[in-house]
Amino acid sequence: MVKYASNRSFSVFLVHALLIFFILYPQRNNVAWVVDVLGAPWATIVVYLGTLAGSLLVVEALRRMPGSAYLTGRPRLPMPGKFDVAQLISTVNNARGRASTVSRR
Repeated sequence: MVKYASNRSFSVFLVHALLIFFILYPQRNNVAWVVDVLGAPWATIVVYLGTLAGSLLVVEALRRMPGSAYLTGRPRLPMPGKFDVAQLISTVNNARGRASTVSRR
């Protein structure tokens, strides 16, 4: 979890201000809609959680796009590929083989 968070922390830092803007920009009665609807204490919690979740979603998409280094400050991550059953079976068999040799010692 720490590895995942540290890998995306700078990207979230770059994106979060944009998300806060889009969450708070729609206004009603010259007040941010979320504050007008929920009130100050609850709006803070909703904006915080929305910003965190939205930032992580945007960063996950940006990290897999060409030009990821320019958009997020990190190299591009590979797109999730097809599920390869043969590779999964060989991995499980290799793990079983290692486990059985360890138990024989």
